[in-house]
Formats: sequence, C-alpha cells, structure tokens
Amino acid sequence: MHEFTHESNNKKQIAKSQEFALNTAVLTSNDCIAFLCKVETLKHCIVYVQHRLFLPFNPSAPPSSIEIQGYSNNAKVEVRENQDLTLKCIVANSKPAAQIIWFRNNVEYKIDNRNDKVEEITPKRFTTTSNLKLKPTAADDYTEYTCQAKHKALAPDMPMRSIVQLSVLYPPGPPYIQGYTQGETLRRGQTVELICNSRGDHHKYIYFTNDLLRCLTLKDSAT
Repeated sequence: MHEFTHESNNKKQIAKSQEFALNTAVLTSNDCIAFLCKVETLKHCIVYVQHRLFLPFNPSAPPSSIEIQGYSNNAKVEVRENQDLTLKCIVANSKPAAQIIWFRNNVEYKIDNRNDKVEEITPKRFTTTSNLKLKPTAADDYTEYTCQAKHKALAPDMPMRSIVQLSVLYPPGPPYIQGYTQGETLRRGQTVELICNSRGDHHKYIYFTNDLLRCLTLKDSAT
C-alpha cells in the first residue's frame, strides 16, 4: 500500500493539473499491487483514491537441458544394417513448451513417423520429447542426426542442440585381390605385394599362405 501527499507553498493542497507517476520494477509473476493516493484539501477534508492493479507477468524461460537419451553429445551410435533404431530427444524444463527440430547432416529432417509429447513437470514448466524412428542402411554410415530446441527465449545465434553420428555395421562384400593378374608369370625371388580388398565395415580379412589360414584385422583401411 502506497500513500502520496503533495505540499505546495507550505500549505497542504494539490493542484488540479498536477500529476504523479510511480515507476515499479522487479515484479514477480504473482504481483498484485494496491496504490492509495491521499489528497488533503485546505479544509482538511481528506479524499482517498484507491486503485488495485493486476499486472499480467508471464515471462518465458528457456529449456534447462537437451539430450538424445542414452548418448552424450557428438557420440557414435553403433547399429547393425537394417536394424530398428529410435533416437529420443528430451528438452527439459521450459516455459512455454519448446518445439523440437530434427536435422540430418545439417538439413532439416521432416518425416511423418515422429512421436512428440509435452508434459507439465512442475507448474508452468514443460518437458518436450520426440522419438525419431530409423532403419539405417550401409549408406547411412557416418550420418549425423541433430536434435535442436526451438523456443522464443533462446537466442537465434546460440542454438541448443545435441548431435549423434551413426556407425552402421554391415557385412563385407566378396573379396578381390590387387597386385596380381590371373595368368601373370612370376620370377623366382620376385617380391609381389598383394592387396586384399573387400567392401564392408569393421570386419576381418582372411587369407591363405601356403595353405595356412591366417586372419588379420586391419584398421582404417576398409572401403
């Protein structure tokens, strides 16, 4: 409750043209302020004018976190070829509820089989979840998927996002040998480099030397 009086020329009076302004700051969402203006006339007749002001104060709050459940940011997700995979994005504790945008290799990924859900976790605080269902093929190896929050309290130049990269496991194709042509004649003592190639991912190379089975695991050389 606020009381205002005005004195002029040492007499308690108020000019009809005089106006008073009150600036308020640091308001909360539940503010309801009552103002009381008291005017004393020369005859000491006190006039009260009361005004109760309800201030609509409904600030937005950005999400507190974003994650693709089960994976840290920039994690590799190993999945077998043609195996079902669900990426679940969680954007927590925003006001109002945030929207979720998916990207595939930095291009917005719009599909029909999304399953988004909004829950009010605490009063006026919301968590949004989105499930992205995939069935990766060999062509999806090294593909990045990004989950990004869209909210009016987030700065456009500072997006809130989480990223994972697929590592698709698929079987090797038929092997082929480089360094020797069928029917080629070799001289005794000649050094020949034979290269065994096979298209696949994370697999082993098996070869024979004088009927002895040997197995090698080669790193960073599969194509």
